[in-house]
Amino acid sequence: MSLREYKKDQTLDNILMAAEFLLKKEGFQNVSIDSIAKQALVSRKTIYNYIKTKEEILIQIANKRLSVWLTNTKVHPQWKNTPTEKFIYIYRNLAKEFKKEKRLWQEIVQADGINYLRHFSQRPIFRELLKCFTEILLEGQQQGIFSEKYSAEQIAWNLNTIQMNICKEWTVSWPNSKSLSTRLLDSLDLFFIGINKIG
Repeated sequence: MSLREYKKDQTLDNILMAAEFLLKKEGFQNVSIDSIAKQALVSRKTIYNYIKTKEEILIQIANKRLSVWLTNTKVHPQWKNTPTEKFIYIYRNLAKEFKKEKRLWQEIVQADGINYLRHFSQRPIFRELLKCFTEILLEGQQQGIFSEKYSAEQIAWNLNTIQMNICKEWTVSWPNSKSLSTRLLDSLDLFFIGINKIG
């Protein structure tokens, strides 16, 4: 990476950190591009060189957080467990991420609504998640744990869509009748019934 690219990445990181701080403190409706620029110590014009709208800032923050979460998940010792245990570990950790930063995820979901999922499917983090899930599913198929009747790529897509919708619904529901971890793992149990190899 060149020095110029490094500086660009640092500037974007500063903008996203400033935006995240303000979103948690003041809420999406009360945050402006000008206030983000002031917090990040950059000009309004500089922000528009990286991001065009406030909604785009939310998407960038969400994708960055999910990317860090996935990286940290994959280096944990539990990642050496069975494919089934890997999925359980992934979704327990995902629940922790959403619970830890519920206010931020509420702002993201409420501000962008259903568009978040549409944008999300076009982002690199979505492809990273699909690749990760596909690799686990293929591992399970090779070990005879998961059925080979279905495409690993299609199963990964369906699983990810279901689980992200559960996270989205939990984030905006109040009070929560069930913990997010319980909801994710309950749906995962049903999912395993559909893909586990019988006999």
